Amino acid sequence: MKILSIDPGMSGCAVVLDMSGDLLTYTLFPTTFIGKSKRIDIPSVAAFIRDQGDISRCFIEKVGAMPGQGVTSMFNFGHAAGALEGCVAAMGLPLTHVTPQSWKHAFGLIGCDKDAARAKVALRFPHFKDLQQKGKGQAISDAILIAYHGMGFRL
Repeated sequence: MKILSIDPGMSGCAVVLDMSGDLLTYTLFPTTFIGKSKRIDIPSVAAFIRDQGDISRCFIEKVGAMPGQGVTSMFNFGHAAGALEGCVAAMGLPLTHVTPQSWKHAFGLIGCDKDAARAKVALRFPHFKDLQQKGKGQAISDAILIAYHGMGFRL
């Protein structure tokens, strides 16, 4: 049995963990253009999920607008989150929403900069080199912590 966890957004990530919380694999979301609009390549994400086999549960961050976010960027972010949620639902996977406030509070990250989650997860997976890269590592770390919170794990 495996757990799928999603940090939504154009620069987000999906991770697959085993039931003990070990990271098995991940994908940074591939993108494509639909007309002039850049979108997440949902068929590629669906293929990634399908290739993982026995996924028993999915956690996805429940996102909303952020202060200071422009209208276009807010629309694109919402579109990405909705498309990912629809993909998971269409595949029939049990889905649980996790708010950013709840998982960040659980790991002592309220009021910390975005890179604090990456630093915390890098301690758990010191040999996982992708966590050393700031942008990529942040997306992977957020997805891992979303799953950990949903699974009731602590670091």
